[in-house]
Amino acid sequence: MQNESNITVKDLREFLQMFMLPQDYERLLLLLKHKKEFRLPFRLTQRIGEVEQIIIVNKNNNFAVQFIPESVASAPLCDSLSDTLVPDVIVFVDK
Repeated sequence: MQNESNITVKDLREFLQMFMLPQDYERLLLLLKHKKEFRLPFRLTQRIGEVEQIIIVNKNNNFAVQFIPESVASAPLCDSLSDTLVPDVIVFVDK
């Protein structure tokens, strides 16, 4: 099943700016500006459904956002969330 709707980089930036702490968003922008590779977890400023955390990854010029539900974030060893989390949705962003 495929649900196509166009999400732009601007949409993603607005979403992240709205739901991340200002200092986390500024840190993210700084890392992206300097083309650093990273994998960082961030707590959202408010829950969106079951999601309370996100993991943002920038590697090999690929940018990804993983939405982490509260049930996974609060599970034991949550501070080392696995690299093997399988996403429920994959969103391709139009530039």
